[in-house]
Amino acid sequence: MKRIFASVTAAIMMLSLLAGCSAAINKPEGTEATGGDKVDAATSIMDVLGDDMLAIYENRDRALPAAVIYVYQGDGERVESPLYGDDDVNAVLDAIAEITVTDETDMTVTDNDSGYYFINADGTEAGSISFNGEFLDCGDRKYEVDGKNALAAIDFPAETERDALTLDGPDPKMYEFLERCKTEKPISAKVIRDGSEHEKTDAAVIEEAIDALYAVGLDMYALQGTEPPSTTLTVTFVMSDGAEYSLTFYDDSVYVYEYPEPLGVWSFYTDGAERFIEILEGAK
Repeated sequence: MKRIFASVTAAIMMLSLLAGCSAAINKPEGTEATGGDKVDAATSIMDVLGDDMLAIYENRDRALPAAVIYVYQGDGERVESPLYGDDDVNAVLDAIAEITVTDETDMTVTDNDSGYYFINADGTEAGSISFNGEFLDCGDRKYEVDGKNALAAIDFPAETERDALTLDGPDPKMYEFLERCKTEKPISAKVIRDGSEHEKTDAAVIEEAIDALYAVGLDMYALQGTEPPSTTLTVTFVMSDGAEYSLTFYDDSVYVYEYPEPLGVWSFYTDGAERFIEILEGAK
């Protein structure tokens, strides 16, 4: 399934790349018709964005995309990572808007392509922007740009390795859970392994498991959907007021999180989950 999804996503990236910038590109003032000529003055990226992206900016106050997916392919690896919700989508849009175009180029970077794909609530693609290395890639034209720092600073899960799944991961309820654990501890932890369930109520064991969560990191790989797992483990911490906080792992190393639609289920590869699982699967 991973290969199928990667192939489909790559095809979508190629189509988006070809359609991502306006067919009638408004070239920066001072740029000549031939690629590589110097630009007299930097111009806003808005002058070269395609109609789909311009429509997002024009309508963002009343029809903001629901999510954005970052895709990087290069150095023999592929990274896919989503962000969901108005705050994150607006942050990416604001960062893109800070970019300025300084020159047109005919250079191409091998094996280094990335893109940001905005997704509507119904799952359709609202628009996209692509880069070849540090160049803005419009398919038939490439541009040198300045001001990508804000875009590079957007914190996509799985874009880089993370020190803590619970602090840096995609699930906001984990932040809420850990904040509550500063003043109160769960009364139990329900552990379900492949349909077989047991419950931990020993306060020391539960506290040790929570401490071990801080050592579970996110690896540099995520997958939309899931592959058929060999094993499934779900841990549900139960608070005294009945509130529950759950984590699901496939094959003891893949953390599974279900975003609201249109993103749905994503699988995040982890590093260091073994100790957390060992504690909760110890003596019953």
